[in-house]
Amino acid sequence: MNSSFLEKIIGDEITGKNAAIHAYDRMMWTVRSGFLTLVFTGWGLTIKSAIENEVSMEQIKPYVFLLAGFTIVLAIGAERIDRNYAKKKFRVIAALNELVEVIISLNMEDEISIKKLTPLLQISGDSANDSYKSKPYNNEILVNRIIYISPSLLVVFLLIYYFINF
Repeated sequence: MNSSFLEKIIGDEITGKNAAIHAYDRMMWTVRSGFLTLVFTGWGLTIKSAIENEVSMEQIKPYVFLLAGFTIVLAIGAERIDRNYAKKKFRVIAALNELVEVIISLNMEDEISIKKLTPLLQISGDSANDSYKSKPYNNEILVNRIIYISPSLLVVFLLIYYFINF
């Protein structure tokens, strides 16, 4: 195989993997910010409207339950989407890291070295493997849990408080 052609393919692959990592990250933060915006805007508007219109707790009760259910269902759905993007992102990162390791030890004239490149030049985000499992992935999932579980727990605690006090 022509050495300059292979170098171009590898360069394009590295560029593509870097672009994919950033795209997955952008998608994850779009889902996260959309979730937080919807949840806190919904609760904020409900509370603001109740205060401005001097609505009693008994009158607002159906809306509180509806919004609580919406918050929890939205959190579950957004968390699953977020986790899926995180897996894809970290599969690409693992493939990129492995590609760089192979390139460092690559002998362009050696067929065995070139065969090592083949799986690394394929789409890695949708591959069905566990290469995404790493400490950085676990840290990403911790952020995921904080973003989606915190508002849901807040809703549950507020509902418990509501039932105890009203």
